[in-house]
Amino acid sequence: MALKHWNYFLAIQQGVIDLSRYIEFCEDNFRTYSIEIARVIMASTQEIDVVMKEIYKSKGNLSRSETGYRAFIPTIYPKFTDREVEIPKYELTFLPFEEWKNNRTPKWWTANNEIKHQRSTHFSRASLENMFKSVCGFMITNLHFYHTIFQLDEMYSGSQLLYPKGMIEAVGPTAFGVAPMYKLDD
Repeated sequence: MALKHWNYFLAIQQGVIDLSRYIEFCEDNFRTYSIEIARVIMASTQEIDVVMKEIYKSKGNLSRSETGYRAFIPTIYPKFTDREVEIPKYELTFLPFEEWKNNRTPKWWTANNEIKHQRSTHFSRASLENMFKSVCGFMITNLHFYHTIFQLDEMYSGSQLLYPKGMIEAVGPTAFGVAPMYKLDD
């Protein structure tokens, strides 16, 4: 099975890794913004939208908006809003969908829309913090999507930067080298 969404995640993640050569990944820099950060936020958020539509389709639902995702995804994946993603190298942790617990749109999702539609007045929303949360959200969404279509332990080419807390069962050999064996316990 082709892993087109996972491969796109890995490509976006590589862009984030490259960015770490120019911006120190730490809380002191969370408000740093740039064109490259804007590009990563928009790409990852658009892809989350694409993957969530795929999840919906596989479950017989046709919602096409963040509001619909917020209402439906936690009903099929009860732990979705509690999923943490760590960046161990920089001692950072993110809960990209925690606002869904309070029936609110994630700030990074709103930032994406503002950057996309009103960049001249909201460019500062293309921040490092919003980028991290959108990329972490993309990873979590990907892992849940691939869980719906086949076993996560069949995935290869693991993440080089992000670690989905509590979602790695083991590390083992694959046709492409050693990679994490992901699990989903929802």
